Amino acid sequence: MRYCSTCGTLNDTDAKFCSGCGKQFANAPDKPVEVYAAPETYEEPENFTQPEYNSEDSFYTQAEPQQVYTNMQPQSTPALPPKAKVFGIISFVFGLISIVWSWTGILPIVGQILGFIFLAMAIVGIVLGSKSLQLSNFRLARIGRVLCIVGLIFVVLCLIIGIAALASGVYENIYDNMYDYIEDVVRLF
Repeated sequence: MRYCSTCGTLNDTDAKFCSGCGKQFANAPDKPVEVYAAPETYEEPENFTQPEYNSEDSFYTQAEPQQVYTNMQPQSTPALPPKAKVFGIISFVFGLISIVWSWTGILPIVGQILGFIFLAMAIVGIVLGSKSLQLSNFRLARIGRVLCIVGLIFVVLCLIIGIAALASGVYENIYDNMYDYIEDVVRLF
């Protein structure tokens, strides 16, 4: 008798194929392989202890094991490197800020200065998010990097609109009306 090395099925000695999985056997052995049966009697190990019955708790308890394994460590997920976590969080925050405040690039002068600041934040957020993903697979860094890319697109579009409006003179009337309003308020006092 011979065992198949693939599926473990017991086959005849002269079989060319396994009856379990169909794998073709190599050359048949010259002499038959003997199969040994397991002993029919059971012998208890030397260090075996019977469980003790505890009538107070009404369940079986077993004595402490005699051999203690000191080299075993608990299985846990590896912790994120601190840099990866910090870079990922900064990337996420910069992405949110650049998306939420991207519209300021449309406003004249001060808004466009802020728009360029948010543009720089989006670029830094993309770089930090990418660095965090190189160090570990931090989900917040991946989300932050996507938010920074979207924020970068929004900020660039708003800055283009704001610069085009400033160049075409759209804001001149706004400044004139604002100065007139301020003069009216000052005269009241």
